[in-house]
Amino acid sequence: MAGLSRIAEITQVDAFLARPKFLQGPPPEWAQGSRTREMQMIWNIEDDAGIVSGNLRLVWPRADGRKPSVSLVWRSDSIWRVDIEDPGVCHSNPHDAYLYDLPPDVCGSHSHSWPINRDYVLNTPHIWSLPYRCHIPVQVRKLDQAVHWLADQINLTLGPDQHIIEMPPQTDLLG
Repeated sequence: MAGLSRIAEITQVDAFLARPKFLQGPPPEWAQGSRTREMQMIWNIEDDAGIVSGNLRLVWPRADGRKPSVSLVWRSDSIWRVDIEDPGVCHSNPHDAYLYDLPPDVCGSHSHSWPINRDYVLNTPHIWSLPYRCHIPVQVRKLDQAVHWLADQINLTLGPDQHIIEMPPQTDLLG
């Protein structure tokens, strides 16, 4: 059974997702990621009062730029992630995925959405993880498409200067 602090966190995440949100300014610059083989962009999210309440973390692997991802981070925890994958790349869901009407395997680009992972986070007090995957529209094949798709899912409004996300410079990807 979930403790009161975990229930409070889950309730706060639910409220965060329900509120209107906005990205702060134009896309930030790509920088060295937390792992040596990736570039990342951290883009703050603010509410309508201008208070930063989370961020989008875009990751571009140096070795294979066709597999970028975008995570919605609340406090320091990822609460939603979209992974761009080639159609032939498959990943397994946990063994009980059928309880959530999820397939045993998901191939291609996919999402680790909050709605399908919420119960797992709630009932696993010492782990904050998003193990369940679901399909996303097959048209979502690029990082900026993933950001747009995710924005539609989470009540995030993109401004006119926030629609195009460039890949990191080639020189940074080779480093």
